[in-house]
Amino acid sequence: MKIEKISENGNGKGGKSELGAVEMYIFDREDGQIRLASILAMEADNQCTIELSELAGYGSKAGTSNGLAISLNRVFILGKLPLRAMGRKDKSC
Repeated sequence: MKIEKISENGNGKGGKSELGAVEMYIFDREDGQIRLASILAMEADNQCTIELSELAGYGSKAGTSNGLAISLNRVFILGKLPLRAMGRKDKSC
């Protein structure tokens, strides 16, 4: 994964000019470590639960977890990460 600083003019490819609430949340630090690193370090039988209220401080106005799961999956797919976000109504695989 290539991490780049986003300029005021976007990424030069017509993309958005700032990170969304989900991206800001997973790249922020918690307990001295970037949240994404903590998620990637989880054991296979663990899960990470993120409440919608945790994203409010990052500008999210989400009212349901469906949008959160979609946004997280978008980040994981673009980063080619072996993760899958599921909403509360999703069944286990």
